[in-house]
Amino acid sequence: MINLILDFMKEAGVIALSYQENITHQEKADKSLVTEADLKLSQLFTEKMAHLVANGNHTIIDEEDLKDLKTIFEEIDEKEFTWIIDPIDGTKAYFHGMPFWAIAIGVFKNKKPYLGAIYMPGFNELIYTDSEKTYLVNAPFTQKEQKKVLNKKYKKLRSNNMITASLHNFPTAFDTSKISIMDCYGSYAMTYNILANRTVGSFIGRDCKLWDIAASAPIAQNLGLSIFNTQTNKKLINLNDFDITENWKFKDFMLICHEENYNELKKVLK
Repeated sequence: MINLILDFMKEAGVIALSYQENITHQEKADKSLVTEADLKLSQLFTEKMAHLVANGNHTIIDEEDLKDLKTIFEEIDEKEFTWIIDPIDGTKAYFHGMPFWAIAIGVFKNKKPYLGAIYMPGFNELIYTDSEKTYLVNAPFTQKEQKKVLNKKYKKLRSNNMITASLHNFPTAFDTSKISIMDCYGSYAMTYNILANRTVGSFIGRDCKLWDIAASAPIAQNLGLSIFNTQTNKKLINLNDFDITENWKFKDFMLICHEENYNELKKVLK
């Protein structure tokens, strides 16, 4: 299945870059932006997934083609595989011609993280896990492609370590004497790629939705990282653990990090 994801990513990246040059958009009911590229990639993914959905063991959650929450979670309970796609994560940045956006796909098997891929065409970078290893690929899908395996990640916290956060969505301040903070620039998926490579943790605001984190969950798991609810301190193991509102937003703040760093990272919240 990872090859199906990578084949889609290759085609989707070309389409997204071409549409960004002459962009058109509209507003959704919640006032968020949706571009022609979002809709085109959503359609392409549906077409490429049709044969798997037809076999009755796969279901799709697509930001641009949503069913109601109750129906979707009934399907998740019934199907072995759940595919979750955000065609353009970081639509606002994409719309304004910036590179801070990504195409993100996560696959859950029996509700648990299984496969994940985050492709950032604006930075010519791809990160994905095939459930056994996680790969960082520079210049993907080209003759100059360079791939390396990422090892399980654990850094003991120091004051000069970096975490990422959606700063405008947190009602509390961070203690920057203990840690350095970097804003997520509007694309959660791209932020998690930075997490996998260069930082020690990532805070997630309440505005985050299921598809914002779906591709990152399998990657984080493969790298030895966990997702925690910072209000309950509960580790999120499968899709049923995610407490989601009717508009698909998470009810609480969350943190992706190594388990040994969790309590210390929570302390940077004032």
